[in-house]
Amino acid sequence: MSTYSRGDLVCAICASPAFVLGPLGILDDKKCTCYPGCESQSPNVSFCSDDVVVSSNVVTAKGPGVAFSFGLEIASLLYGKEKSFSLAQEMMF
Repeated sequence: MSTYSRGDLVCAICASPAFVLGPLGILDDKKCTCYPGCESQSPNVSFCSDDVVVSSNVVTAKGPGVAFSFGLEIASLLYGKEKSFSLAQEMMF
């Protein structure tokens, strides 16, 4: 059984949502995002322009410029919004 099928968190940033998760079928029927211009690698996936997207147990993000937001969203899902907010403050984000 895969991480995804167990319901565990699956996270991908930059081109990997389009190059890896899309072809594996993980993004089927999910809202997601990827690095602009990479969408054509997964023509059956409907990408949006949001910076970070959470859909079910999948978190996707556009690219390096949103890495902090991506990480904080993952922290929020794993440890709660309060801890994520605390981390953001400590990092002066």
